[in-house]
Amino acid sequence: MAMSFRPSSRRTSASSRAALAALFVAAPTGFAADRPDDVWVIRCGRIETGTGEVIERGAILVEHGVIKAVGLDIEAPLGAREIDARRFTVVPGFVHPTSGIGQDRQRSSGNQAEQRAHDSFYPYDEAFQDALEQGFTTLALQPASQGWLGIAGLSSVVQPTGGDGKKAAGAAVIEKDVQLVFTMNSSQQDKDLLRKGFEKVEEAVAKYDEAVKKWEEKQKKAKEKKEEPKKEEPKKEEEKKEGEAPKEEAKKEEPKKEEPKKEEVFEAPKVDDKTSTLWGWVKGSYPALVRMSRAADYLHWLEVVKERKLRVAFELESSDSYLVADRFGKAGALVLLDPQVVTYPLTSERLNLPAFFERAGAKVGFTASRRFEDHRHRVAQVVKAGFPREKAIAAMTSVPAAALGIDDRYGSIQPGRFADLVFFDGDPFEIGSKVSSVMIRGQMKFESEKEAQR
Repeated sequence: MAMSFRPSSRRTSASSRAALAALFVAAPTGFAADRPDDVWVIRCGRIETGTGEVIERGAILVEHGVIKAVGLDIEAPLGAREIDARRFTVVPGFVHPTSGIGQDRQRSSGNQAEQRAHDSFYPYDEAFQDALEQGFTTLALQPASQGWLGIAGLSSVVQPTGGDGKKAAGAAVIEKDVQLVFTMNSSQQDKDLLRKGFEKVEEAVAKYDEAVKKWEEKQKKAKEKKEEPKKEEPKKEEEKKEGEAPKEEAKKEEPKKEEPKKEEVFEAPKVDDKTSTLWGWVKGSYPALVRMSRAADYLHWLEVVKERKLRVAFELESSDSYLVADRFGKAGALVLLDPQVVTYPLTSERLNLPAFFERAGAKVGFTASRRFEDHRHRVAQVVKAGFPREKAIAAMTSVPAAALGIDDRYGSIQPGRFADLVFFDGDPFEIGSKVSSVMIRGQMKFESEKEAQR
């Protein structure tokens, strides 16, 4: 990246500075950032954190690929390297929450909950490089790339690796089994799949609870038996007959060494893979993404789930979904929408669907098409038409990350998150602004030709 780099001058010798410079030149291209001196302070012109907060002329401290501090007064630790990015606006890497890129499995239907997206992953799709160059650092890998119906299985998370001239550009799976995905529509099939799934989970939970109860009772009895005092039998003294020679005392036998008993381990009842996956979602191990194609589908969803408290996000594909926006808003639901201004059905009146849902109280995130170069400009049009500017970056970063259940690690510029950063040469929503460089986990994965020539 053709910015100004320099190690911190705090008591560093010339030889130390030379060594640090050499390490930077030879920076590896993989995700691992395990060098003990892999510490950066990035001085930025503007930081949009992905949480709605904006920091003018702030700095980001990165240690071993993870953000440690963000703010105005960040002091460089001893030996840290500094990046002068004061000409740039820095935002979190964009998150694509519904990608099928790299997925060899084309279609899915019925209950395929046992399917794992990473089992059919093709990492060398050229679209990963396109995504990287437009600022996407994290993409969901769904269990089927298109046309899936019913329960499709578990998604994984991938990140572009970037090309270095030796290795082909592509992506790597970095987190597996993060989100269950399925459709919900008015068809009886979808409703029956979910109802039967819930019933099987309830049966499995009941069997598990019963097995735990029996195990605990068995352990309790074993403990009580072990703690019972042993009764000693009185020893019988043999009478010595007159004139009889005393018997030699029997040799004391050494006590036999008892082999240690194998500790019993609780064995849970066996559960089939489909039910096990649904159980993981029901108990909150990971969220679900529910795809809906019409407004009425949400009513069918409520009919099936009843009062269950579930981790879930909704992908809404139809413009008539505004009819149930108030319900999503009242629930504080997370919804993923295509960033576009549409028209009300059967009219020519324009409807800013994302803004409509945001005003209703829903948490709005944006999906993306494979035309990554259009994504920012489509979001810009939605902002121009009334979607809050301060929430637009979040809708491209932290909100999609929340839909995947990974927002504690990705999607924002906050301490504890991976240093996935995009450097823009202007306002990300201005037509002329471009991605200058992209950092993933503290390592530069892309720089534009303009930056490379500086």
